[in-house]
Amino acid sequence: MSKLYLILIFIHLYFFSTSQSLQIEKLKGTINTVKSSELNFRYINDSTAIYTELNNEKSNLFYAVKKGDEWFKTGEFNFISNKKIANFCFENNNSGYFSICENAKSCKISYLENITNVRKFKLLPKGINEKNYNNTNPFFVVHNNRKVLYFSSDRKGGYGGLDIWFSFKNEDGTYSSPINAGPVINSEHDEITPFYDTSRELMYYSSNQDLSTGFDIYYSPGFLNKWESSKPYSQINSIYDETYFSVISDTVSYFSSSRYNCSDSISCCSDIYVLKKGFSRDDKLKFSQKFELPINLYFHNDQPDCCTLDTTTNKDYYESYVDYYLLKNQYYDFNRNNQIISFFEDSLIKNFNKFNNLIDQIIILVKQGKSISITIEGYASPLFESLYNQALSKRRISSVKNYIKSYDSYVLQQFFENDQIDIKLMPFGEYNSTLEIPKNKDEAIYNIEYVLERKVRIRSVEVF
Repeated sequence: MSKLYLILIFIHLYFFSTSQSLQIEKLKGTINTVKSSELNFRYINDSTAIYTELNNEKSNLFYAVKKGDEWFKTGEFNFISNKKIANFCFENNNSGYFSICENAKSCKISYLENITNVRKFKLLPKGINEKNYNNTNPFFVVHNNRKVLYFSSDRKGGYGGLDIWFSFKNEDGTYSSPINAGPVINSEHDEITPFYDTSRELMYYSSNQDLSTGFDIYYSPGFLNKWESSKPYSQINSIYDETYFSVISDTVSYFSSSRYNCSDSISCCSDIYVLKKGFSRDDKLKFSQKFELPINLYFHNDQPDCCTLDTTTNKDYYESYVDYYLLKNQYYDFNRNNQIISFFEDSLIKNFNKFNNLIDQIIILVKQGKSISITIEGYASPLFESLYNQALSKRRISSVKNYIKSYDSYVLQQFFENDQIDIKLMPFGEYNSTLEIPKNKDEAIYNIEYVLERKVRIRSVEVF
């Protein structure tokens, strides 16, 4: 019997590992000032950036350049003189979003078509800039082939205060109706300054839900409004405000803080800080392990256990894998092309083998005393109704979980029983699908676009 391989070592494990060496220092150079707040440091490249300078009189965007290990202010964006401008984020190298504010509680989000022509901007539509509400802190990202604009707003339908919302940007440049990011992230207090790190699939944001410490930075794995958990970034939070966290690389991030600095008096204003992370020799060895990611485990239509709303199954993935492969000639007869052939002879088999390979690594780690947390996502194509697809994606995850438990004569069973292995389930159904419901469902079953949507994705493994 062929063996399967599972699970990716999620880089955010190492990012928050207690064996890391974290170094926090105020940004060197002339960017930080005594009387103003410096916020929202947005990297352009290794030597240039854009940031916000804010005081009681005005707020505007500035360019910064790096010389040696110091950053220097070089130029001011020439925007409207009677408005406060802040919170720039890039859409691409030339365009981006920013906030135009009457005051701290009355902002609107605008789109700048070209950073070299700052007069050429336009307010986003009323769906985003809902009247009589504060709409600010835009952050644009492309993730899973979707263009997403996250932002903060105190509009109706939230959980209280400023919440984080998101809107899809369509191919024609229009924006979908905003959707609340949900109660895992949002609270009855304020959630602001979202930053989504696609490499780790983590949302960073600031919240004042702990009233004793001002704004703290939090992080949550997931995307859109599907989040696993939310935790404060305790290694860098202080009793003062920490906001505008942004990730530049595996080892460098920036944030703003009003924390006490020994060279100054206690300031009312925020400065920009850099967070540098180093790793122990053992961590570097872990980083060097090479896993091909992601690992996608595919299923034939409506499998396993068709025609039911059950959310679990007694089958394991191996059965679905073999049955699926045996149907390849049926697929070839219906839709023989290079993509379908490549899927059966390459994608299906290779991912199956990667799955087994990774389980072998998990066995080694748990026998060394490590604890493992595995995150598994389940998907379905839009051939059935949403409720059914949710149950189907759960059954698919269940079959993968069964395979892990039964692997190599149940060698991992004891580690599940003593809670050394934990599996987090994320059943999305057809939620992430961009495909339309087909008129001819039978034809769609054999279409490569729908084939690739019927899967379980091994997204992450945390090692403790």
